[in-house]
Formats: sequence, C-alpha cells, structure tokens
Amino acid sequence: MDAELLMQPLIQYGFLGMSGILLVIIVWLIKQLLDVIKKNNEVITRNTDIITSQNKALTDNQNAIWALRDKILARPCIAIKEDK
Repeated sequence: MDAELLMQPLIQYGFLGMSGILLVIIVWLIKQLLDVIKKNNEVITRNTDIITSQNKALTDNQNAIWALRDKILARPCIAIKEDK
C-alpha cells in the first residue's frame, strides 16, 4: 500500500518540485556566500594596506626618535660641574 502511494504521479511531481525549489535555494545561497567572500576579501585587502602604512609610519617615527636620542647623547652634560 505504501509503495503504491509513493508511485502516484502527484507525489512524484511534488518531490520533483520540492527538489527544484531546494536546488534554486542552494544556488542562491552559494551566490550570496560568494558575494560575502568577495566583500570580505576587499576588507582584508584594505586592512592589510592600512597596517602596512601604519608599520611604515611607526618605523619612520622610531628612526626619528633614535636620531634625536643620538643627538641628545652627543651633547655634553651641563649638569656636571667643571673643576675650576
């Protein structure tokens, strides 16, 4: 009796229609996922560029501080009393 019910054309067309709908939903979800991945890659690229520029600025500031430190250390100390 159950086998006869599954072989009814109405049931078979219902399964076919549901399969088609599910396939369309899966394709739509994959398209949405690919759009999200593309936007995510754009954000990662922008963040990488910003981090690179920040690293360059930090390196430039560090070099300037070291140069200033060297200049300060090259000057004589005015706190030392000279023997007169």
